[in-house]
Amino acid sequence: MEAGTLVVNGSIANATTTTVQSGATIAGSGSVGNLTVESGAFVNPGNSPGLLTVNGTYNQAGTLVAEIAGLNAGTQHDQVIVNGAVSLTGNLNVQFTGGTYSMDNLIFLLLNDSTDAVNGIFTGFNEGDTVTQYGGFDWIISYNADSSTSSFTGGNDIALRAIPEPSATLLAGLGALAVLRRRRSA
Repeated sequence: MEAGTLVVNGSIANATTTTVQSGATIAGSGSVGNLTVESGAFVNPGNSPGLLTVNGTYNQAGTLVAEIAGLNAGTQHDQVIVNGAVSLTGNLNVQFTGGTYSMDNLIFLLLNDSTDAVNGIFTGFNEGDTVTQYGGFDWIISYNADSSTSSFTGGNDIALRAIPEPSATLLAGLGALAVLRRRRSA
């Protein structure tokens, strides 16, 4: 596909490979066969939000746009489900649009079948890096998460985890010190 947006709400899984070229977008809550997202192209799962299933190899040199408004995949946040190999060299654009979160909440952006490792990373985001800040939390990335056990390690899925922002932790620590100091002087 050379231009525009292809919204897949059914199945084009019989196609050998769907290639999304620079400037084009693939979206929807359907399924495709092999998917190649070239540099300058976009994959935007769902219909704000939703699930896009790849029944084959997923090669992403373009940008994955992930809309997040809660913890439930498909209804509150986007997710790509891959039944094949995953190769990443492209970007990740996380867009929080709402929701209430707690420390250690997990948001699984990409579910990989149990037999294939994720090859590569999103540009600029190594394992454990902060991807964005929202709701008083840093959201760090793992390429080794495990959706079957809701774990941030031990698998081959891609997830974000909420951890306290350093500034929030620092303020809490300063507040605790102030209380202790006040008690000592009383």
